[in-house]
Amino acid sequence: MCSSVSDRTNPDEEEKQHINADVASPSVSSEKEIINHIPSILGPSTSKSFAVTHQDILPYPKAQKRKITNRDYQKRKTMIVTDAPNKNKTEQKHKQREEKKGQKQEKATFKAERALLVRQTEQSIRRNRGK
Repeated sequence: MCSSVSDRTNPDEEEKQHINADVASPSVSSEKEIINHIPSILGPSTSKSFAVTHQDILPYPKAQKRKITNRDYQKRKTMIVTDAPNKNKTEQKHKQREEKKGQKQEKATFKAERALLVRQTEQSIRRNRGK
């Protein structure tokens, strides 16, 4: 509030003047005396220069983007399978999954058998060459 409105003096200005009067400025000679009386500390010198590379300053690299998968996971819901249409659908899906698993297992066994056959033929060729 402005002092002209209330015809009073501004209390903030009075406090500032009072505080400024209390603060005493230190003398220059006392500062020099204080500096001269400080004992020198002997220790390792910190004035040695050292090289700072840009790698020391750089932050950690950002994480790479996550791998995007093309799989569409079907959201499964709980259901009562006594109902005929739902039961038929779930049985069909279960059969399809089992067929895929069977195909994968057949493929894996075929690959394993083929690799075994290749190894055996290579070993027999090496034996024949050695004779």
